[in-house]
Amino acid sequence: MAEEALLSRLMLLGFTKYEARAYVTLLKHGSLTSSEIIKLARIPQPRIYDIMDSLVSKGFVRKSKGKPIRYSLVDPKSAFKGFMEAEMARIATVGDEVLKFHRESSSLRSVTGESVWVSHGYAAYMAALSEVFQTTEDELLAALYSSTLNTVLRSDEFVAKLKKLSSCFVLYDLEPQHPLPVEEVLYRPTYGPTLFISDLTRAWLITGIQNGREPLIYYIEDIEITSLITMYFFEVLRP
Repeated sequence: MAEEALLSRLMLLGFTKYEARAYVTLLKHGSLTSSEIIKLARIPQPRIYDIMDSLVSKGFVRKSKGKPIRYSLVDPKSAFKGFMEAEMARIATVGDEVLKFHRESSSLRSVTGESVWVSHGYAAYMAALSEVFQTTEDELLAALYSSTLNTVLRSDEFVAKLKKLSSCFVLYDLEPQHPLPVEEVLYRPTYGPTLFISDLTRAWLITGIQNGREPLIYYIEDIEITSLITMYFFEVLRP
């Protein structure tokens, strides 16, 4: 991966621009003094100790006790595993607080007349998949590409839920090579949106994920629109 691309990926994880530069510099050069990091990573001198202390507190870097202070990498595999576990614990805590607040505020929420909602981005795509499997109670219909199928199969939670549902999956781009935890699997080589229909009452229509673009997710809770989508599924995709 090119250095600029790696810097961008690190910033998506919450690194500041200067933290990402300092970390990539240590990845390339190993143990360095603060002066060397300032020069090699092009970091403003007044910011160096705050930046490096932040990387130390996140578990990515160690610093020496002696003078001058030197910085070195924590094993990247161990560092990122620890970082992910800490982030998941933090997210779980915030999630619990959000759910509690949502329950306690139910009497204040108004009902709108909207029936089609739009979101975008990979996090929104993963949230949509989670919503599909958490909220479907009896029947799940899907038309999808192998990339989305593989994402589903990598989740023990999704697979466990699939085994409890009546389900039919239509695959656009390949025939299944091994048994799947789905009641009916069909192969129909065509091009179309990724589609999930939950209990014949709600639908998610997703574009972009199959060709590497930013996913665009339409959530449809209008029963008449969902009925038309269901008709398309049974009469065109699964004739």
